Amino acid sequence: MTDRAPEEIPRPEWQPFTPRGVAGAASAPRWQMWLALSLMTALWSLILVGFLITCWEPVIRTAISRLPPNGYLRGGVYYPASDATDVILAENPWLAISIRWSPEAVTDQASDVRATLQIDRIRLCSILGCTAVFYHSLGDRSLGRADTEAWWNAWRPFFLTAIVIANVAFMFISWWLLTLAYSAVVRFQAFYRDRQTDFAASCRVAQASLIPGALWLTAALFFYQRGWLDLFGLLVVFIAHVPVAWLYFSLAIQHLPLHAAAADGNPFQNADAPQPEKKRNPFGGGT
Repeated sequence: MTDRAPEEIPRPEWQPFTPRGVAGAASAPRWQMWLALSLMTALWSLILVGFLITCWEPVIRTAISRLPPNGYLRGGVYYPASDATDVILAENPWLAISIRWSPEAVTDQASDVRATLQIDRIRLCSILGCTAVFYHSLGDRSLGRADTEAWWNAWRPFFLTAIVIANVAFMFISWWLLTLAYSAVVRFQAFYRDRQTDFAASCRVAQASLIPGALWLTAALFFYQRGWLDLFGLLVVFIAHVPVAWLYFSLAIQHLPLHAAAADGNPFQNADAPQPEKKRNPFGGGT
């Protein structure tokens, strides 16, 4: 048994790839955690915008170029040109946009997300189900080819910027809420496993444990963008990335330093009490 104080035991260097590295976040400077979370947010936002630009935007542009030339919305109803028929305007494996006048949604498209322009609504469907955006919420406006293309070109930068800002805000808010929830679990487990931690250290361990799951999800979105993963697989990874943090901080607690009493041995044993005589092994060698 060593006489060295627990605070003198060297702590592991922190990094988000192993439980031991996550435990090292307990003594890491606060600015390093902010930097790591910011870099993770920037990486996710970059992959997300890249997915929207390469997978969805070409379909949107092609669909706009094939809209009826003189369509418009009035009174919550879409009035296209007289020669408009049920047609798939544009599609790829990720997104399909079509016009359909019958009340049934298009079900014969292989795209992961399907947007159907109907007489009174835009119907959005995926493996998660369907929802609808009714035209009366959009007001009276032109929905012709030229006007819609000009509107899209004008508002496209705003949409991408808004998506990035909303994504960054959502990630930081959700991470801090999860940090507060997980830090309580970290302190509870550390207490019953005789490990040293306080509120600030447990928060840093909780934050560091979120990064591996976020990296896993970011990689899954990149694979989905490249066509190496389907939408169902992406949803599975999205659900599975949550318990990754649970696993990391539960294993990381084992690498936190012991409390002084636990490090010094059994606190209920009297050090001055006589120790029982060790019996000689009758099967051992020697005399």
